[in-house]
Amino acid sequence: MLDPVSYPLDLLHIWLGVAGIRAQRIARYAKSLTHAISHATAIRLSISGQDPGLSMISTASIERLHHRAHKAATDYFTPPMEAYAEDGTHKGELSEIHGSANYLDYLVNKDYDSFPDITGHTPDAVEKSMNDFPDSLGHALEAATNGRPWDGDPNANSAPHTEEQANLARQIVDKFGGLGGPELLNGEDGAPYEAARDSLGNVAAEYMGDVQRAVSTQESLPVFGSPAQLDPAHTEAFLSQVGQDPDAYAAITASQQAYTTAEVDRAMNAETDSTVSVEGRVSSAVRPGATIAGIMSESRADAIFETHRAQDADFNQSAETANKWVGRGLGLATGAIRVPVVGDAAGWAIEDIQTSVMDSIQRDTTTEAQDEAGRDYTNGNQEAQRSAQAAVEQAAQRGNFSPDTVRDVKNAAAGEAAQSHGTGAKWEDARHG
Repeated sequence: MLDPVSYPLDLLHIWLGVAGIRAQRIARYAKSLTHAISHATAIRLSISGQDPGLSMISTASIERLHHRAHKAATDYFTPPMEAYAEDGTHKGELSEIHGSANYLDYLVNKDYDSFPDITGHTPDAVEKSMNDFPDSLGHALEAATNGRPWDGDPNANSAPHTEEQANLARQIVDKFGGLGGPELLNGEDGAPYEAARDSLGNVAAEYMGDVQRAVSTQESLPVFGSPAQLDPAHTEAFLSQVGQDPDAYAAITASQQAYTTAEVDRAMNAETDSTVSVEGRVSSAVRPGATIAGIMSESRADAIFETHRAQDADFNQSAETANKWVGRGLGLATGAIRVPVVGDAAGWAIEDIQTSVMDSIQRDTTTEAQDEAGRDYTNGNQEAQRSAQAAVEQAAQRGNFSPDTVRDVKNAAAGEAAQSHGTGAKWEDARHG
């Protein structure tokens, strides 16, 4: 007898493996299977008295959804939810599935239990596969928000974010940064969606302009395509949670520093009718990124000293992740679609920024004694100041400034970075009481 769930999922595997299938058709088929799965869940619940939950969603299905046709991932997560008859006929739209108003809520909930998505019973294989579904879900969300396969080069040709992609990014930030979101990602014994944090960090890095707008209320900051209009409180909480993953921390830090470097250059070298001093403009450019750096310092300390899910070495060994996001961060601020990750691009010394980012990552440490004494982020604060001054130096090389002016602007940038880094760290620290 055919399993009412595994059979349609096997069909999906075949469907997604056929070359030339349009993304919209793939997404509609995935939606029909989700509807079928929800009915099967209800049937099994009524028969057994237990809800098998998301164990009925095949990891391979989610993985294929974003990798075979990443446009399908965007279409899948874009409303409306849809109802289908048993023969696959489209019946109309759904307002909810089991109390969930959208597919993200249906796939992400506090009642999720890890499950082995394998055919064998080897204990090691079972343990290894327990996080496969949240990991693949993270990949799908990453592809759905940026329009690329999750493991694609962020510096490759990328189209500006569509309204659908930006809306999903906001929905993700609200989901994991809103009420009940943090415990989905972190805990001393792990968390149900911990394996998705690296992908969620890439979402934050991809939407760095929107993130910097959210933490600063500076609506003039450039975004790449449609604005996501992120909620400030949810954004801060989202960053603090995903930043506890070393790869997410590296991606966010690299994108932030590169984006801020471009904004400092704009403040110093762009034509403007503003009567604000160059020191004032640079301070405004530094503020959002330094705030994010403060949140990252606190998140890193949380991962090491609170949940004990990572060590300093895990964060320091992230050069590859950081380097590829430097070019992307510059592109998000300057509007470039393609930015090389090495060499000199349109006057930008990419490798200098990469070196600066890695210096920040490796020096943003908090000792156990500092943690016990109340979280002293001296190292992280000093690195925020140093990176701000490095951005001024690079911008000065592209302009025409006297040594005295460069010195004064560097001092202003460092002062703002110190204050804003402290603000970001305190925001996150306040969550712990």
